[in-house]
Amino acid sequence: MPSIGFLYPEGVESLCASEDPEALGKALDKYWVYRRIFQTAIVNEGMSIDDAFYLNEIRLLEGGFDSQFQLSEFFVCMCDG
Repeated sequence: MPSIGFLYPEGVESLCASEDPEALGKALDKYWVYRRIFQTAIVNEGMSIDDAFYLNEIRLLEGGFDSQFQLSEFFVCMCDG
């Protein structure tokens, strides 16, 4: 079991004890980061909880990728002109 992060220690124990989506929702409700992801899966009926976590990971990676290009475009314009 991990010993770091938002869920340590009581969140990890409650996740291990959850056996259905309602129990998982109660376990994640205390943590704003995971509550938002879980609510995304609940609102979109065709989306599983795994899909919601995957979508969140993609959004984080897109944000990191996009932020790197903003500075590089600036330096290209400075060196090119």
